[in-house]
Amino acid sequence: MSEEDRKAPATGTTDARSTDLTPGEEPVVTGALFLTLMLLIVIGGVWVIMYRLLLTR
Repeated sequence: MSEEDRKAPATGTTDARSTDLTPGEEPVVTGALFLTLMLLIVIGGVWVIMYRLLLTR
C-alpha cells in the first residue's frame, strides 16, 4: 500500500462537492441514545433479578 493510498478519503475524492452527502443532507438519527438507555436498563434489571434469585437459593 503506497503513501497516497493511505491518505485517500473513503469517498475517493477530496472535493467536498463530489461526496455523496453534504453536511446538510446527512440523515438525523433520533432516539438512538434513548433506545440504548432502555436496552441497558432492561439488561441491568435482568441482571439484578438473576442476582437476587441466585442469592436467595
